[in-house]
Amino acid sequence: MEDLVTVLRIIAKHKGKLLTLGLVVGVVLFLYGGDNLKYAGCSPDDTYRLEYYDARRYQRLLNSEMEAPSFARLYRNFDNKYFGESNVSDFFGGNADTIWNMANTGNVMVGQGILFENIPPVTQDGVVLPIPGTASSKPTVEGSVGLTQ
Repeated sequence: MEDLVTVLRIIAKHKGKLLTLGLVVGVVLFLYGGDNLKYAGCSPDDTYRLEYYDARRYQRLLNSEMEAPSFARLYRNFDNKYFGESNVSDFFGGNADTIWNMANTGNVMVGQGILFENIPPVTQDGVVLPIPGTASSKPTVEGSVGLTQ
């Protein structure tokens, strides 16, 4: 019983600090949360997967002029390799059409504002081919991946 009384005295003594800490943690969790998966789609040959997410709450506040702020993440299916996350873009009105152009340019374009660059094409056997336009002539294990908007 004495331990409980001691703990309550410590809490009473530092209640302002504890309340402030709790408030800060709550605000951070609220603002950083909210990236809900909307849709996941695969490339025509099912080797890559694009996941479309609603923007996080703080991203929605920063992009309040957008009607449907969203972002995309790109993965390779057979080994679940993560290639990156795009910047926030407005997907309002079906503006998230995807162009899978890995075989020719090594790019995946989502809508008008998202471009995943240097994505290596993959054969149906799971062999990662060199990125188009590079000097490498043998298949690579990992591609150099960039992300621009």
